[in-house]
Order: sequence, then structure tokens, then C-alpha cells
Amino acid sequence: MCLVTTLLQASLAVTPRPAAAQNLSPTAHALQQCTSHSSSQICLQTIALAHHAGNFSWYVASVNGTGDPHAALIVVHGYPHDARYSLEAGIAAIKAARITTPTLVIAPIFQAQKGAHCQKPGEVSAKPGDARWSCGGWMSGEVSLGSPPGISSFHAMDTLVRQLHQQWPDLHAITVAGFSAGGQFVQHYIGVAALPPGGLNLRYLVASPGSWLYFDAQRPVAVLNNKPAADSQCGPAGRYPARCQITMTLPDATVCPNYNSGKYGVARWPLAKSRAARIRYQQADISYMVGAQDSGTGPGTASKRLDKTCAATLQGSYRLQRAQNYLAWEQARLPSLHPETLSVVPGCAHDVGCVLPGFAARHPLF
Repeated sequence: MCLVTTLLQASLAVTPRPAAAQNLSPTAHALQQCTSHSSSQICLQTIALAHHAGNFSWYVASVNGTGDPHAALIVVHGYPHDARYSLEAGIAAIKAARITTPTLVIAPIFQAQKGAHCQKPGEVSAKPGDARWSCGGWMSGEVSLGSPPGISSFHAMDTLVRQLHQQWPDLHAITVAGFSAGGQFVQHYIGVAALPPGGLNLRYLVASPGSWLYFDAQRPVAVLNNKPAADSQCGPAGRYPARCQITMTLPDATVCPNYNSGKYGVARWPLAKSRAARIRYQQADISYMVGAQDSGTGPGTASKRLDKTCAATLQGSYRLQRAQNYLAWEQARLPSLHPETLSVVPGCAHDVGCVLPGFAARHPLF
């Protein structure tokens, strides 16, 4: 069933720079399909998905030598499908974390439907037979397009994890990271991911998503003097909640009827599925991160692409605030076996090439 080529384990030397000064190029190396005799430092691997749903590909690089890797970092791209740039950010993160043992860096490619305008120039193009998803559907687990019936993007990630474990039986840790739309993907994936193969530990990094999946109907609200407060009343965006406190409340569903469905909540999930996902989420090892400057409409915030539906704005005004609000909700409503933390990365706005290496320089990746 698999059309997997043998992966090159090639050393890739990357000299890290301070996180805020990253200038990663998505076209820095020539790309080729991975083969056992390939000399490329970054190559492409492809597998046939189940149920004839098409082929699924990912970029791959081996950092710090050619020995058998014991750990891997998967970086899921954002809305512009900038998988190559995400791979480079992952490589820089490994260096920033001062990891010196052989480590895989993987960047899956959720190919867009033909004619879509969400494909970053310079990225690998979809080929006949590739599985494709709508521009926004892949991030919340929708099935691929076309006939026969497609496969969920979450199942595609399950396939990738299994494949890595089969190719490198010595792998004992995989960190699944996602930035922006990729952060939405990872945060949704945590509760529904297939159980990892025996001996393999999965850890998750959720970075700068535009919206979050909540597991109940309550939402965070900033309160000052026992009254809901506007952002301006609380204080500077970078210090939120500053003078305010974050409390939980039930929003008025007549004003925003879909705030707890779709990619924002589990209201329309089967009860057994939502309960199981909630438990899995509580048991998972998760870290959250966001750029300190990913707030407001300033340069580098990608504010024009920020979800501004009522369901999203109930979660907060900007990505930094939405991340802080979600952590407050989680601490109040979803106690975890591994209490989550939110790392606010200084000097970064909405850029995976800044946020991920900046996070890695301060926290263990594995």
C-alpha cells in the first residue's frame, strides 16, 4: 500500500541567529525525492494514504549527523502552506535548543485544491494523485477532496507518525508543533490523534493559532470592578489582562449562534467523541506559545488574516489575548495531568521563523 522511498539521513549544518533576526529562505536548497543515494540535505518523502485517498508528502531533514535519530520534530505549516519555511524554522529551533544528537525535522504538506489561492509561491506543487484539501478545511480535520471519499487530515498525520516509527524503530519521542493555522490543526488533533505505537512518546506545541477549540460552552471574559471590560480598560495589549481579571461565562447564543460549533467548539460532536477527546487532551503533554508582539494591527501581526467572526472574537481580540484567555479557561475548566504553560516569546510577532526558535532557546523540545 505504501509508496515510500528510502529517506536520506544527511547532516544539515545550520548556524542559528537570534530568534528575532531569523531570515529563513524557503528556496535555500534544491529539492529532490528522497532516495538511498540522494545527496540533497533536504528532500521529499511520499506515502500512499489508506482507502486510495491519494499521496501525502512531507519535507524531511536530518540534523546533527547521520546516526539513528531518537527524536523528531514535526512542524505543521500555516494557511499559506509554507511548509518549506516551516521546515527551516524547525531546523533553527533544533539548533537554538542546543540539541546535538541526530534529530529528524519533518514538515508535512497539506496540498490545496486545484486553483486555490492559498499556496505560497516556491512551495512544491501538487501532482496528479496527491491528496488535496480545501484551503481552510485541513486545519480542522476535514476530509480530502475528490472521489473516492477522502481521508481526514488528522488520519494523514496519524499515517506520518506511524511511518516515522516504522522507518526509525529507535525513535522514542516526537514533538508535533504547529504555527498559526498549523497551530489550529495541532490543537484540534491532540484530542483525536491515534494512540502512538508502543515505546513512542508524543508531545505537542501549539503556536499562535487564530482560534482555539473549546471543550465546553463557557468562554473567558475580562472583568474590571465586577463588570465586563473593554481591552482599553485593562491596559496595554502586551500586558493583558493587566488590571482586569479573566472569568468564565456563557455567551449569548442568540447573538452568536455558532460560537461553540465547527472549529470553535464541540457542541455538534457526538457525546462519546467529545468526552473521549476531552480526556485525551487532559492527558496529553502540551505547551503553548505565541509572539509577544502578536497583538494589535502592527507590522508582522498578519492582522488582516486573523479570524474576526463572532465565534473567534469571543475568544479574544488578537492571537496573544486568545492564547492567554484559552490558558485561563483551561486552568478553570479543564484541569490537566500535565499542566500547560504559555510561553510569550519576546521580540516576535506572527512569524514561525521567530517564534519557534525563540521558544526552543528557552524550553526543552524533547
